[in-house]
Amino acid sequence: QVMTIEETERQNPAQFLNVEGTYRTNFWGDKMVVEGNINNKATVANYKDVVVRVFFLIDTDTELQREDYVIYKRFPAHGQTQFELRVPRPNACKKINLDIVRATPD
Repeated sequence: QVMTIEETERQNPAQFLNVEGTYRTNFWGDKMVVEGNINNKATVANYKDVVVRVFFLIDTDTELQREDYVIYKRFPAHGQTQFELRVPRPNACKKINLDIVRATPD
């Protein structure tokens, strides 16, 4: 059975979503402020409630910890959506990486 483009895109949201962003430590040093964009490369599928995984790293790029955060927004096809997260900063964390875990088809 052949799936339509929309069916394929709805079944594999993480394949069509891309996250990029910048980060900084807040004034007190206890939180990381992450500002970024999520790009939806799907041709017809819209998504919502994207789960972003934040990897907390030390100086040597060794993973210290990881946490998932939900971005409660809509992500239209061919669109780019901005977001901001303020997340607790583990001790010794110097860097972060971001990845898309999953999303809900809209």
